[in-house]
Amino acid sequence: MADVSVQKTKISVSVEKLQVHFKCGLQGAESVVQAAEKLKHDLESLHGIVKQQSVELEAAIDQVEQYQQVHYILMKCTL
Repeated sequence: MADVSVQKTKISVSVEKLQVHFKCGLQGAESVVQAAEKLKHDLESLHGIVKQQSVELEAAIDQVEQYQQVHYILMKCTL
């Protein structure tokens, strides 16, 4: 999940570098900034989805472990 922060920082740095070139006379600076902001927003959304899925996966794993423990106890009692 730290990768999202790293990627957002890379996007920001890249945009800053591009803006230096745009000051030299290149066109399209605003569209690049808008695209970068959208990318960062999309990364933040993805981060939220992944975080939620991680919580759900952890809960499912906990549940499986509980079932396994109960199964083990029941098997031990029947022997």
